[in-house]
Amino acid sequence: VMAVGGDHRQLHIQINGTDLEQVKEFVYLGGLVSEDGRCIADIRRRIGLTYAAFNKIGNIWNCRSLPLEIKRKAFESLIAPILLYGSECWTMRKEDERRISVAEMSWLRKIRGVSRLQHIRNEDIRSQLGIRETMVEKVKARRLQWFGHVSRMNNERLPYLALHTQLEGRRSRGRQRIRWRDNVQKDIEEKGLQFQKALALTKDREKWMEFVRPHRRYNS
Repeated sequence: VMAVGGDHRQLHIQINGTDLEQVKEFVYLGGLVSEDGRCIADIRRRIGLTYAAFNKIGNIWNCRSLPLEIKRKAFESLIAPILLYGSECWTMRKEDERRISVAEMSWLRKIRGVSRLQHIRNEDIRSQLGIRETMVEKVKARRLQWFGHVSRMNNERLPYLALHTQLEGRRSRGRQRIRWRDNVQKDIEEKGLQFQKALALTKDREKWMEFVRPHRRYNS
């Protein structure tokens, strides 16, 4: 039973006569699911979890005798996956990308042993650590990987239908909320390919996997 009053919508679900509590957000399979369907809280939570893990092994980053290459490998294998977990499903705004980039550079500066007061460019720090791809670029690559995976599914499967089915009706007036598909379309266009051509390219898994790699553009 659903009861609607004004702008507030309450969903009443009972299991064996017991009301199921409705909450604004909950963690499911490691991801934070919000009442409004946005990813803002999940992204912030992932950044927080990554900060916590990074700080737990601070002795590695502070060790001057440890080569930067070892520190980089530790970061990429132990820390980066915490932030990237589930990121292929994120719908990101520019503010979300900025927040991720700021957090990432704070970690890389710590690994490199420099502060912002030293005014060393982000590009130089990445070069010194041998890190070419940013976290945001990795998120975009994972998002395109998932888009290709779903697009190759049988067209009767639910993920395929959810992604490619067009609903009738009009969107509300005013500034529209960014959709996951909007992110995907922008990611594809940034790589020099039109959306419809990208759909055809997804059918060839090897070519698509090559296309989605960061810093790669479409080459016919």
